[in-house]
Amino acid sequence: MSYSLANGALLEKFNAAMSKVTENIADPNTKAKAKRKIIMEIICSPDKDRDFIPMEIAVKTVLAPSENIASRIVIGRDKNGKAISNEYNGNKNQIHMEVAENGDVSLQSVAEAVEESANEQDKPKLTVVGQ
Repeated sequence: MSYSLANGALLEKFNAAMSKVTENIADPNTKAKAKRKIIMEIICSPDKDRDFIPMEIAVKTVLAPSENIASRIVIGRDKNGKAISNEYNGNKNQIHMEVAENGDVSLQSVAEAVEESANEQDKPKLTVVGQ
């Protein structure tokens, strides 16, 4: 006996699952050595006369989750006391928030901010949170 099961649908489902597994393995945000699974379940439910077998076919995947990503946020307050934030990576060219005396919030490089803050003492203080 030879079966194509659901007119070839089982093979199609397997191919789709294998594609998901392949993409997950190729994703640099997942652990390379994590095990992935393709689970094919075929449930046979024969009738009372045992001459007919309805079947349910399920194909599932178990993939590696994406790894966590760390980040840091620079926080501060504008001239009205409203909390403001922006991402900070520690790179001297990283963009961060700058609050002007009139309350306008703009972005500038950290290198520029450090240079300016050495010259001006009355600017809002920003704090690096995390790490």
